[in-house]
Amino acid sequence: MSFHRRRLLGLIGIGVAAGASSAAFAQAGGNPPFRVDLPPGFTVEARPRGPDFDVYDVRKGNVGYVGVYVGGFASFPMNKDAKVSPGSDPNIQVARSSGADGPRQEYLIKRKDGWGVLHVWTQDPPGDEATAARIAASVRFK
Repeated sequence: MSFHRRRLLGLIGIGVAAGASSAAFAQAGGNPPFRVDLPPGFTVEARPRGPDFDVYDVRKGNVGYVGVYVGGFASFPMNKDAKVSPGSDPNIQVARSSGADGPRQEYLIKRKDGWGVLHVWTQDPPGDEATAARIAASVRFK
């Protein structure tokens, strides 16, 4: 598939699997600017680009497990009632909340050597929240 076709698919909202050379990955040299531990059968897909940010979904088939925002102005935490605490590293904050869809974990990871943050959140995979939590906790800047 050509670069232009992948770019067009990205603009109309069709995800491009990890490893593909889409426009959303172009600034990072063909890959997302983060690393993540993916269980077998999972992919990282780019959403359409924002004006100054990118958003990715970690999916297994049609089911979303984790979202990742890459930019400078994250809406963290998503739930104003979330409990925010320091993470295992001084550049990481953790937010935990409960809602109608169940528990949610979020991470705000500040880049150590420059501008930008990763905002990582668990989505609502039915019956598999533990896998979503493990994947979300593994996301880090490259």
